[in-house]
Amino acid sequence: MASSTKAGTTDAEQGKPAPRNSNGKEIFDAIERLGSAPGSGPSGGSGTASSSSASGGAKANDGGSPNKGPCGCLRRAKADPPFQQTLVILRHSERQDRVDPGYHDSEEGKAWPHDAPLTRGHGIDLAQRVAKELAEINKEANFHVIACSPYKRCMETAAEVAKVIGVPVLVDQEIGEVRDRTQPETPSPHRSALELKTMAQDLQVKTLNPILEDGSLKMFGKPPTWPETLDDAKNRYIVRIETYIRQSMETKQNMIIVTHADAVAAALVMFERGGADVQKMDFCARIIARRSLKQEKKGQEDHGVFAAQWKLEFKDLGAELLHDAAMAKYYEKQHLEQCDETQQMVAKRKDKRTKTDMMFDNTMKDLLTKQKKEEDEEEAREAAKEAKEAAANKV
Repeated sequence: MASSTKAGTTDAEQGKPAPRNSNGKEIFDAIERLGSAPGSGPSGGSGTASSSSASGGAKANDGGSPNKGPCGCLRRAKADPPFQQTLVILRHSERQDRVDPGYHDSEEGKAWPHDAPLTRGHGIDLAQRVAKELAEINKEANFHVIACSPYKRCMETAAEVAKVIGVPVLVDQEIGEVRDRTQPETPSPHRSALELKTMAQDLQVKTLNPILEDGSLKMFGKPPTWPETLDDAKNRYIVRIETYIRQSMETKQNMIIVTHADAVAAALVMFERGGADVQKMDFCARIIARRSLKQEKKGQEDHGVFAAQWKLEFKDLGAELLHDAAMAKYYEKQHLEQCDETQQMVAKRKDKRTKTDMMFDNTMKDLLTKQKKEEDEEEAREAAKEAKEAAANKV
């Protein structure tokens, strides 16, 4: 059931998915404030894979009861429709150091050899095209935030999406690049928190990260350890993605994650229940995962969010999907064991919560409160408009 990445992109962003016996974990409360209320075959470029009601008991009065019909009989309260959860995991667009041989000899390349920007032509254009595609998905998904790696290529990609969709960006270092030995232990391979604040301003991006006394951004998430193996990094990505999914469930808010190729590969393997062999990943490769929360089977929640059945679409990503009917039960058992190990990692990460994690929670709560207020005000305006029109029609 193991899968591998054969054709890598060079951000240290390709490789085999995390082994089934690894340990690591985090974010369950972070986005809580954001929402209110069988065969096998290669697939290249894009692919797909597969409330309660209450009755009122209030006495009828002359004005009628919201829980009773015109005849005075009890009627069921209208149940909320199931939340249609949508998560997009997007790799950054084309980075300059992969196409420009002179980048590392440039002033910026010498200062930031591991933090190249997007290419000014194709890189920006590609990010803009994908942003328009996500804007179409947004018509139903109603995205509320973009979680973004602190690397410049990710920030510039997220900025193009944020401008089109009109949502804020949250900078999260826990979804940053693999911190292997190709990077130095110090200094940081990406821009500082102060430089990230300036970058966000230059990109005209609204960030949710608090501003510290020195004017820098307060970075969310835990910084990756150094040196970090690829398997450790993939475990880190999966734990963080699970946290965002759980926050989306709790708040009923959909989101986009802009990160690196290894995170996209790790997520695809988990969403495909271990049966994906990632062979090619282009810039802006992306996964669109959807599910209706009402459809979850009893007991699936015990194994975590990746045990659920998701409808999956992926683009600019080549993968062989391994669905052997004869081995289906064995593979499913292996996948659930992997999900259980992921839950252990999530629990460990929760045990290491910090003040920054609490600040993250508060930021999400504040955003949720603001969004709920705006929604209530919009509903009030619509109701007043309808009442005014109704009164005019009576005259």
